Amino acid sequence: MYFSIKTGFRARVRQKLEAFRGTPRKQSTQAEGPHTTNDSTSPTQGESEYHDTAKVVEGNWHVPPSGATQQEKPQANEHVLDHSNQKVTSTECLTTIHNTLWNKAYNNILQDPKKAKFMRRTNASDSRKGPEELYTWILLTDEYKQFSKWDNITPARLWVSGQAGTGKTMLLIGIIKDLISRGLVDTERPLNLYFFCQATNDQANNGVAVLRSLIWLLLLEQPLLISHIQKEYFHSASSLLTDKNAFTTLRDILRKMLEDKSLKRAIIIIDAMDECEEKSRELLTRFIDDASSAEELLNIKWLVSSRPLPEIPAICRELINAHEFMWAEIVDKIPKDLEDLYGYLLDRLANLNSEIMSSCCRNVLMAAMIARDPLALSEIEILAELPEGEDTAEAVVQECRSFLTIRNNTVYLVHQSAQDYLQKHYRRLYNVSSATLHHQMYKRALHGLRKNLKQNIYGVSHYGIAIEDVQIPNPDPLNCVRYACRYWVYHLVQSGCTFTDMEDILSFFNTHFLHWLEAMGLLGLFPDIVRLVGQLKSNSEVNQWTENVPVLLEFLMDAERFILQNLPIATAAPLQLYVSCLIFPPERSIIRCIFRKKVCKWILRTVGADIEWGALLQTLEYSDRVCSVAFSTDEQLVASGSSDKMVKVWDSFTGNLQKILDHPSWVRAVAFSPDNKLLASGLSDGSIRLWNTITWRETGRLEQSGDIAHLMFSLNNQLLGSASFNGVVKVWEKGTWRLRWEWRPSGSTSSLAPTAISLNGQALVAATIRAYAPNTVVLVNIETDTIVHELAHLGKITNVAFSLDNRMLACTSDDRTITLWDTATWNIKHTIHDEHVLDLTVFSPDSNLISAGPLRNSVQLWSTKSGTLEQTLKGHVNHATTVAFSPDGQLVASGSYDNTVKLWKVAPGREEPSMDYHSEPIEGVILSPDGRLVATYSLDSTVKLWGAENGRLVRTLKGHHDEVTAAAFSPGSKLLASSSSDRTVRVWDTENGQQKWKFDHGSEMLCLVYFFAENQVLATNFGQTTFRIWNTQTGHPEQTGGIYDPRIGSILRTNPTKQDMSAKCKISVEDDRVILNNKKSIWLPPQYRNNVFDDAWATRENSLIFGAQSGRIYFLWFDPDALRDVQVPHKASFTLSSVYSLDMPD
Repeated sequence: MYFSIKTGFRARVRQKLEAFRGTPRKQSTQAEGPHTTNDSTSPTQGESEYHDTAKVVEGNWHVPPSGATQQEKPQANEHVLDHSNQKVTSTECLTTIHNTLWNKAYNNILQDPKKAKFMRRTNASDSRKGPEELYTWILLTDEYKQFSKWDNITPARLWVSGQAGTGKTMLLIGIIKDLISRGLVDTERPLNLYFFCQATNDQANNGVAVLRSLIWLLLLEQPLLISHIQKEYFHSASSLLTDKNAFTTLRDILRKMLEDKSLKRAIIIIDAMDECEEKSRELLTRFIDDASSAEELLNIKWLVSSRPLPEIPAICRELINAHEFMWAEIVDKIPKDLEDLYGYLLDRLANLNSEIMSSCCRNVLMAAMIARDPLALSEIEILAELPEGEDTAEAVVQECRSFLTIRNNTVYLVHQSAQDYLQKHYRRLYNVSSATLHHQMYKRALHGLRKNLKQNIYGVSHYGIAIEDVQIPNPDPLNCVRYACRYWVYHLVQSGCTFTDMEDILSFFNTHFLHWLEAMGLLGLFPDIVRLVGQLKSNSEVNQWTENVPVLLEFLMDAERFILQNLPIATAAPLQLYVSCLIFPPERSIIRCIFRKKVCKWILRTVGADIEWGALLQTLEYSDRVCSVAFSTDEQLVASGSSDKMVKVWDSFTGNLQKILDHPSWVRAVAFSPDNKLLASGLSDGSIRLWNTITWRETGRLEQSGDIAHLMFSLNNQLLGSASFNGVVKVWEKGTWRLRWEWRPSGSTSSLAPTAISLNGQALVAATIRAYAPNTVVLVNIETDTIVHELAHLGKITNVAFSLDNRMLACTSDDRTITLWDTATWNIKHTIHDEHVLDLTVFSPDSNLISAGPLRNSVQLWSTKSGTLEQTLKGHVNHATTVAFSPDGQLVASGSYDNTVKLWKVAPGREEPSMDYHSEPIEGVILSPDGRLVATYSLDSTVKLWGAENGRLVRTLKGHHDEVTAAAFSPGSKLLASSSSDRTVRVWDTENGQQKWKFDHGSEMLCLVYFFAENQVLATNFGQTTFRIWNTQTGHPEQTGGIYDPRIGSILRTNPTKQDMSAKCKISVEDDRVILNNKKSIWLPPQYRNNVFDDAWATRENSLIFGAQSGRIYFLWFDPDALRDVQVPHKASFTLSSVYSLDMPD
């Protein structure tokens, strides 16, 4: 419904403004705008006429344009309303449940200072009074009375819109007072939950703050609802509500609380939602719409106010046809009276007796006006270029008290209308362009960073410490540059760039890049750096000048890879920027080369890194095997389904986990709709779940027949098709979800029949195979239930896939081929041959590439035009199970049995550099007794010998036909024995790599091999019940017996080549950390971890050699004397997502 109420009482408000216009406002401790004194006189004639002119026009409610005074916004630790008229106070309510079991839970969380702080960031309650005659008119309208009713046909939402300073807050306060004093139409008083947003208060200008405060107020009224947050709180404590997913978590908690049957009626009031951050506004608007239209929430009403920002009414009007709601507009612009007042106050500052103070005031107002967040006094001093002095900033801000106020050493604009005025009239401060103001801000921010940033700015004693264990010094040295760290790039981009700027940025990066990253990590903002560097690299004006400063562009490209790969480690432990993040980048990484001297002094040198950045961008980790993966069409998200019964949704740019969706069974397939509003997930139990990608709530379920194999939406967004492993295909109409087509193959089909579907919005073609003809692909028109073609192959079909444009069909078979068919003629276009059985055929969006796998640890990309191999993506440590291209074809996501999703950069024609590593996981690392050699053995059936002094590959010992299970050097280091799952023991000459002997162990699998003497080698079976000893000179067996032999038993318990006990420092590897002198000092990236084989490391003197599941081997040399700097134990446990493995030059 759309309502319009015409204006009527501007004159009375103008009189009140004039009453104090000539007197400068006294300093207040609150962030508030110009205000009037209370006046309880009766309404004027104009007001009465105003009330009489209400009428309905097309469904929106226009509240009168007025010069109404702006009421002060309620602040933290104040009370908005007078509760004296309430019969039962919150305290009395709590007293009545004091003896209940739930009171224990209430006390445990709400009355614990830390937990209370965790939830209660802003208390919206405040006791204050206002001029009742300026809001009581709205209570008398038929429109408000209709909103007040609780029947199912009345609107659940009322939205009040108007420019800053037009009285929206005053109206809402009046409504709240009315609700509290007399309740709504019926006698059952609803709960009143309210929040007053404020752009100049970082505790009240975001969606997290809104939801957190509403939850707090709801708990105060009904503590039993605490059960809905207990699970989340006790699992993750405060980190759950401070990370990137905080809004989603709080939204879901509030929704569950509102759905609780014990909650009767409630009205939720949010004032000035436009003053929330831009992203929060849309999220809140979507949440309010979803909640207010839900059938299970008919007992909840919403009253919201905002300025008329375009996206807010756009979102609401988008939904007006589906859900009835009220829209109210107050005025179209800031009242002229208020503009005149601000103009007078600004002129007053310009005419101060001191020109220096007047200039400082202009600088401070400019900084406060243009800043994206409120500034601390110490930041104002830098960004406004104030003269140095302990109280200078405070003195200048006090002089600007008509526009600014100070709370907790932070400077805020007194009201949103003040900021609106300054942004409109900024040339009265400086007669320059907005771009020039931004440029000044950027230059001052960069200068402040240069002056204040340094390595280990907090002075922590142990570089392995996690962020949650870092003690912030007092005073915090980052307070003065917090804003500069986060926003200097923003102001640079807003200002346009010059050649000099490019040189300044390069100079800053060459000295302070790691310092900046450290500061962002300590501030909890490290993930933001990914986008900041991306903005610099992609900005057109920056690119224009980087042609003249190519070194900067090269630096930015390297920085993007450096940050992306080190994101999980640097986020969790910022000081690892000078340890793990520098010793594992590629040898040719620009950042690694520039900052090589910044590596902690207790690391002498390293060997084992890549030469250059490879195709792998990120590794996203799961707890179980990954079955499916898909990109959203805007490329912002990656969704992956797993056998752990979860769908995880990730930010494809930063790798941050956005949402986890629980399911009752394995998630076999996932697909985004073309408009990104839905995510479909197909399960092994035959059901399909539909998820709203705004709220991440399940919106529907569909039933398929059998284990889901494939899901896809039609390009026109009208259909959803699914195929199961038994060959059944179903197609639904999107929206109504009416089953439009269903096809069941006639005759017997394989229980794992590969099936593909081609949707073009009009017809559907399915490609599948029959059990009795596994070499033939049958193409069926589902609409007519007729066979289109049968395509014969030489081998058994393992997979089928249509290209996105439906012009090609790819069929893989066990004869190690991929056959590409032209769907127009059904002629073979290309046949791709490989040495492996290929699968996982997925076309790129432009159909120029097709993926193939699974190989043991890689995915291949082939050209559909030439049939040639274009790129091999190596990095998985187990079979790939699913592949997806990004919509622009620049990225590939692959899921694997190794419990990861990996994101790759597509670069056709580029070959990964050849490395000496094992091709499969390393099972063990041993040292020769003479200290010259290191041997590694692997699942790839080989043993490799490395130089212990330089880490270089000496030779590879090949001969086994299955994984190598153990290896051992002879006492003189001249021989090496290896045992294998091929049931043989082989003895090698370490000087020339020749095999001297091969000993068969019969039918038993071997697990251990050991030199009993220089010329005797011993091996045991997996059950360790028997042993055999061979003579390495004659090649004959000398003894066979039971493991009870006491002499043999002592040998089996000894591994003298595992760790060098003579080393000056104690070195070991545990999970994802290197332990030095019992301190967890180095965080290992995924490529260097070995979570399967515990023996994949060894030490020699003061060096460490460790082998990874990826097949890599890495050497580290330490300075034992410098290790005395490593003092503090590291307590936190962390699972890494992605980092590159790189080496540090000498």
